[in-house]
Amino acid sequence: MCKKILINTRRENGDPLYDYLKNGVEGLGYELIRVKFTKEESSRVVEAAQGCEIVIPGGELWNRENLAGVKESTRFIALMGVGYDNVDVKSATEYGIAVANTPGSNSNAVAEGCLAIMLSLCRKIAFMDRSMRNGIWISGMLTTEIIGKTVGIVGFGHIGKRLAELLTGFHCNILVYDVVKDPAWEGKVKFVDLDYLIPESDIISLHLPCNDHTRGMVDKNFLRKMKKTAFLINTSRGGIVNELDLIEALESGTIAGAGLDVFEREPISPYNPLLSMDQVVLTPHFQAASKESAFNSFRMLLENIKDFSEGKIPKSILNPDFVHYRSV
Repeated sequence: MCKKILINTRRENGDPLYDYLKNGVEGLGYELIRVKFTKEESSRVVEAAQGCEIVIPGGELWNRENLAGVKESTRFIALMGVGYDNVDVKSATEYGIAVANTPGSNSNAVAEGCLAIMLSLCRKIAFMDRSMRNGIWISGMLTTEIIGKTVGIVGFGHIGKRLAELLTGFHCNILVYDVVKDPAWEGKVKFVDLDYLIPESDIISLHLPCNDHTRGMVDKNFLRKMKKTAFLINTSRGGIVNELDLIEALESGTIAGAGLDVFEREPISPYNPLLSMDQVVLTPHFQAASKESAFNSFRMLLENIKDFSEGKIPKSILNPDFVHYRSV
C-alpha cells in the first residue's frame, strides 16, 4: 500500500516547484495529496490528513488538539520555511511526531528584502513614488543615508548574519543582541546587551521567532529608549511588536519611522492607521518570497522527507527527542 503525504498549498500540477516535489516523493514511494485550505480552516486540514504519514503544512495551526487528531497515522510534520510558531513542537514530541523546518533556505531573500525596506524608508522612496503617482512633485526634502550608520540587529541567526554581511558594504557600525554570541563574528560586529543596542542604533532590525519570550517585546518601553531619529524594521514575526504601541510612537514622533513586512493580524486590517502613515513602509509578509528561496525550501524539504523515509533523523529536526515517545 502506497504511503501518503498531505500538502496544504496553493501550488498545483504544472507549477515547476510542485512538480519537482511530487516527482521526488513519488520516487520515494509516497502518494502526494494536495489540499488548499486557509489558516482558519485548520480542522479541515486535520480531517484531510487522516492516514497520512507526513504532513507539509500551509500555515494552518497544529496545536495539541489538532496533533492529537492525527497522531495515529502522522509521523512527520515537514515544514517548508524557517518559522514554526504554528506548530506545538512540545506536543508533537509527546505524540512521537517529528518536526523539521528548512533553516537558511530564505536567509538571503529576507535579508535583501530587509535592506530594501531600510533603503526605501531612509531615502523615502515609497513615499516619493506615491506622491508622484498622485501628481505631487516633491522638492526641498532631505532624506537619510544608510552609509556609516549604527544598525542594531536583534537576533543573529541565518538572516541576521546575512543582513550583517550585506551592510558591510555600507560601512555600518553593526551592534548585535543575541542570547548566543557566535565567536566567528567577534571583531566583525559588536555583541551588546539590548539596553545598550536600543538607544545607540540609528536603525533596529528584528530577526527573532515569536514565542513566550519575545511576544510583545517591542513595546512602549522599548520604543521610548530609541532615538527620535531612529527607524524600526520588522521582517520576522508580527507578534514581536506591540502594534498599538508602535502606532502611538509613530504618531507622537517617538521614532522617525518603521518598515514592516509582518503584522499582528494578517492580512492587515484596511482600517489600520499604519496604512495612512507616510513614514512607514509596508509589505505583505513577502520578503521571503523569491524564486531562489522557494527552490531552496522545496529542495531542503525533499531532503528532509528522504532522510525520514530512510529511517534517518532529518538534519534540521526541531525535536530530536520525538524518538523517545514514538510508540513501537
